[in-house]
Amino acid sequence: MFQNSVLESYDGSDATWEIIIMLLVAFVLGYILRYLIGQGSASHLKELEAENTRLTGRVKELERSVSEEKRSAIRLTEELNDCRKNSTPAEQLAELEQSLADMRQQNSQLQSELSLCLASKKETGANESEVVEEINPLIGITDNSSSVVVEAPPVPDNLKIVEGIGPKIEGMLNSEGIYTFAQLASANRQRLRDIMATEGPKFLAIHDPTTWPKQAKFAAEEHWDDLETYKGQLKGGREVDR
Repeated sequence: MFQNSVLESYDGSDATWEIIIMLLVAFVLGYILRYLIGQGSASHLKELEAENTRLTGRVKELERSVSEEKRSAIRLTEELNDCRKNSTPAEQLAELEQSLADMRQQNSQLQSELSLCLASKKETGANESEVVEEINPLIGITDNSSSVVVEAPPVPDNLKIVEGIGPKIEGMLNSEGIYTFAQLASANRQRLRDIMATEGPKFLAIHDPTTWPKQAKFAAEEHWDDLETYKGQLKGGREVDR
């Protein structure tokens, strides 16, 4: 009896309203969930866009750096090729050997001339001491003894300490009688340019000797700190405009 009473009071209209209420609650929950998810996605999207912008800027910076390094590599390669074209170690060795052979030949010729001169004096009855006195100034004898004292060249300095001077240029300076820092410090700049110009105008354009005497003066006076400070203001041996 009680069961029949409950079924009669729970008709179809009540079930309809319950379904509608459940659908409304589900709709509201879905809307709220979508809103929350949308807010999180928007925030994350902004972060990704900011990160993308930062990375794009970094890529452009790296591209510029790579481009500059490529230009620098090309320039250094060209300078290296020019240097290799101008001279090689084998060519430098050949030049030194030829110079040594020429000096030996010249010394031999001088010895022959000295022997002929002495023989000629003896044939005319000249006193041997007079012959020696006449020849002494010619061959560098410093006293009246019979031994020949030839003035030795100065002990060479390491001219490569001067920025802008390498092994080839040091050899060129030595061949012109410049062995020491003091000699380089007192050398006329135009004379240094003329020495460089013997390898051609392009070689002179690359190797400017303007600052070499000043650097050599610091070295000759053993002012090494001043030399290093001055070299820090140079680029490839040249003064940099500030």
